[in-house]
Amino acid sequence: MNDDVRAGLSIQKAAKIWGIKTTTLQDRVSGQVEIGRRKGPPPILTKQEESQFADWLIELANRGFGASKESFPGAVKMFLDKDGKATPSVVS
Repeated sequence: MNDDVRAGLSIQKAAKIWGIKTTTLQDRVSGQVEIGRRKGPPPILTKQEESQFADWLIELANRGFGASKESFPGAVKMFLDKDGKATPSVVS
């Protein structure tokens, strides 16, 4: 994205090509927003753990036992409890 603009493409055209808002690209090009910086709390699971959960879900689905959206958070909670990782409190 930024490389397109640095190569001479207008911010408006680059934003349209990449499917993002013009103001978002403008903020990144001007340095107002750090690239790769994520807002919000840090993730609890590592990328490897997320990948393992994804593989597990795919394997369940391939065997005909897809996890429901109600049961999956419980499985993650059991993993985190077993691993000794703290979980954030959920606001309802």
